[in-house]
Amino acid sequence: MSTNNRTVIGYMLTTVDNPFDPRTNYDEWRFYDERILGYYTNAYLGRVTKLAPNLTALETFLETTRAMDDIIRLNGPNFYKKLPIYE
Repeated sequence: MSTNNRTVIGYMLTTVDNPFDPRTNYDEWRFYDERILGYYTNAYLGRVTKLAPNLTALETFLETTRAMDDIIRLNGPNFYKKLPIYE
């Protein structure tokens, strides 16, 4: 996927109330997500994502993206959001 001449190679899931960007401040983001907010976003995503050892990289990407979209749909766009990771 290309956005403004940059290629998206993945996404990270975050909440709108976390002031840290997991793409650039992962440790601070995770601490705030788990210890301050109590959301455990990574664990939630892990429970929703249906991965298997035999999936290709593309299938893993598509399944993880689907799971993120489901989480956003179930919780509303004012709670979770996807952040693009650019090449």
